Amino acid sequence: MPMNDYGTIIEEWKIKLIVARAQRLGFPAHELEDIQQELALLVMKFRFDPSDDRGATESTALTAMIDNQLRMIRRTRSRYQKQIEKLKAQLENDQHQQDEPCLLILDVRSVMGTLTKKQRRLCGLLAAGASLRQIATTLGCGRERAGKMKNKLKDRLQNTGLITWVEG
Repeated sequence: MPMNDYGTIIEEWKIKLIVARAQRLGFPAHELEDIQQELALLVMKFRFDPSDDRGATESTALTAMIDNQLRMIRRTRSRYQKQIEKLKAQLENDQHQQDEPCLLILDVRSVMGTLTKKQRRLCGLLAAGASLRQIATTLGCGRERAGKMKNKLKDRLQNTGLITWVEG
């Protein structure tokens, strides 16, 4: 069992108690020396008052203090880990949202490249909010023809998955 050497500063049984309690609470062996470091100052400051012992021994009181500190370390680490996971999820979500517009631009460009000149013009008019009457006048066709062109374009966009972006 790894133990730090505190010489005469801290009694050896107290360091062994820290290690034993940490092991009992499931801390891995590679963390035991760090745990000792974290608790060494608290153990040094710990003063047992036999007149206020309420029937406890120094060992029992020290064990309770060590256990409380170890639980606090575990809770702190757990909160920290949850915070990291939350930030990772947020970062992944942010990254996904940043990537979506780039992918959307590529999708739109690939679809626009396959449209006729008239269909591209129709896209521009629709994007500008033109009515079917205005579209028909601009494209030099009847209102019914403009409606059919619009529906055909909509079907094409639906087939490529872009319609959710166009309507959204």
